[in-house]
Amino acid sequence: MIVSLPKNIMLLYLKGVIFILDIYRAQENYLYHFTSSDTCISYILRDQKLRLSSINKTNDPRENKEWYFGFGIAEEEIELFEHMDSLNLNKQINELLKEDAKLICFTKDKNVYDPNAINEVIKGCLRPRMWAQYGDSHKGICLVFDQNKLESKISNTFNSDVRFFGENVQYSTDFHNLRLNIKFNSIKDDLEAGVYNHLSSYYKDLFFEKFIDWQDETEFRWVVFTKNESGFEYVDYQDSLVHIVLGADFNDAYLPLIKSYCEKFKVHCSKINWHNGIPLDMPIYDECTVENSE
Repeated sequence: MIVSLPKNIMLLYLKGVIFILDIYRAQENYLYHFTSSDTCISYILRDQKLRLSSINKTNDPRENKEWYFGFGIAEEEIELFEHMDSLNLNKQINELLKEDAKLICFTKDKNVYDPNAINEVIKGCLRPRMWAQYGDSHKGICLVFDQNKLESKISNTFNSDVRFFGENVQYSTDFHNLRLNIKFNSIKDDLEAGVYNHLSSYYKDLFFEKFIDWQDETEFRWVVFTKNESGFEYVDYQDSLVHIVLGADFNDAYLPLIKSYCEKFKVHCSKINWHNGIPLDMPIYDECTVENSE
């Protein structure tokens, strides 16, 4: 049975498809950051900054709860270790690894391995669960960044001695894969140096692996280690922002603000429009279209 769509809906659909192809086929290294409209308008877009927050503020208990480390102790070190406060030592290691860690999280396009799927890729901005959980129940905003440009901004923000890592998160069924055993010999003389050596070897296991239940988030994150006591760091994203996607229930009263921002900084904008259970990314502002119409 062939189902025909109303002409106006079909035109909107085709316009949205063409718009998506024009924007997203140009590059494949896009990162998607979901947030509330208030946070986005009042802080991110206004200041042109992204905030990196403490890993202790994530919604994953594997990351936001205290880690308890085991220590590999040589026979000749037993007496020295027994005179130490192991609980305090564990607290210091947590401070170095976790309280110093600030991160920002994104989602990426998700490949579909389904022979019956219409599309081979699910775009990061078209995923309803991400909108529900991180995009203020579809009332928020998804910011689309060029990964290469944003990585350059992050690299230029921090001194060369600041440790930072950017990776795709891997997902595992193993609850016991955290690397929480440290050789006492490596930390007894210089705790900070020993802990950071451990970090250099096992940062992927510690900060870029989550339980498989999170796998549909297809997460990419940057983790930066600094001594900033505020618990936050900020990055000027500048021209790495390429697209603003508004949620299906975004308050249209804020559209003039969004459009003025897009016009000023040459950023594309669209809004999610659901039709018969299908999310369509419909254009709101496209600088090329505006220029061609003038």
